[in-house]
Amino acid sequence: MTSEEVIAEFKNWKPKDCLEAEICCGIRLVPFAVGRGAYRDIYTIKGLPDLIVKFPKHSKAHSVGEIKAIRKILNSKTKYTELKKLMPTLLYSDLRTGVIIMPKYKKLVTKYDSLISDLVESIVNLEWDEKVITTDVHYENLGLDAKGRPVIIDLGYFTNEGHDF
Repeated sequence: MTSEEVIAEFKNWKPKDCLEAEICCGIRLVPFAVGRGAYRDIYTIKGLPDLIVKFPKHSKAHSVGEIKAIRKILNSKTKYTELKKLMPTLLYSDLRTGVIIMPKYKKLVTKYDSLISDLVESIVNLEWDEKVITTDVHYENLGLDAKGRPVIIDLGYFTNEGHDF
């Protein structure tokens, strides 16, 4: 199955968890080694290791916050010029289920991890206008795209919806 076919199956079936995705979409999901966060479980798709699927654990608020933040940034015509450069590609997202499919980005592993995350956090603080406690920007929530540029891979705390406490 190709990436496009998998995404078409997700759009058709709108699975809300791993089991539904495997049964309805006819795919095999593999837990991603570093993909266990407080709010979501992350999987790769067997045969398509360059894709990541994020499923909410207990509440979809964190994922919904992430989807809304990414859409708000990317859809703005006049704001967030620098933030747009740091956005992940959403191949599939569903506000109803909180499920997200995006490319698998390389892990940020350099001696400059802290410097890069500090620079990204500075950009976020300068451009992001939501009033939130934290955006949770640190090196573990950053990845590198194919050209080696930083990408924020977890924007769950970018909206108050994402704050689940």
